[in-house]
Amino acid sequence: FNKNVKSIVVSGGSHTHCAAITTDQKLYTWGHNAHGALGSGNTTNGLSPQERTISGQVIVKAEVCQKGSYNQTYVICASGRVYSCGYNGYGQLGVGNTTNQSNFTQVVGGLGTDTNKFVIDVFAPQSHFGNVFFVTNDGRLWHAGRNYRGEAGTGDTSVQHNTPVICNAQL
Repeated sequence: FNKNVKSIVVSGGSHTHCAAITTDQKLYTWGHNAHGALGSGNTTNGLSPQERTISGQVIVKAEVCQKGSYNQTYVICASGRVYSCGYNGYGQLGVGNTTNQSNFTQVVGGLGTDTNKFVIDVFAPQSHFGNVFFVTNDGRLWHAGRNYRGEAGTGDTSVQHNTPVICNAQL
């Protein structure tokens, strides 16, 4: 792994996984992979950094999350699209279902494809596991996942969001 690392993110806990982006915009992942969070197409742990690609996309940011052994990875691309992989028991990958993904899968709901829905930031809080938040270029905050304690900001706690929703029109 002799590249110029631009950024690195590491999940916490005892089942750590890592994602790094190099100065030439290449993504590398390694570590714990029980649910496919490395984006390798399998669930075999990665013992050394391996390059991951998303066809036709330039990766500009990575975010990882882990609670127990339930890991996820999210990447934002220069196109404004976001891709995710890993544990998806609460729909927190934002891919429209609750199936674990071992390949990077595009987040649905028009994020990155519709006008004013280009993703510029992503946050997957470990303390509120099962939730992810996206910020789009128009300044809106989006949520996907568990919403157990009203984290989505939609006024309820009973609806799990497998597809990203706007948190609140006032934000």
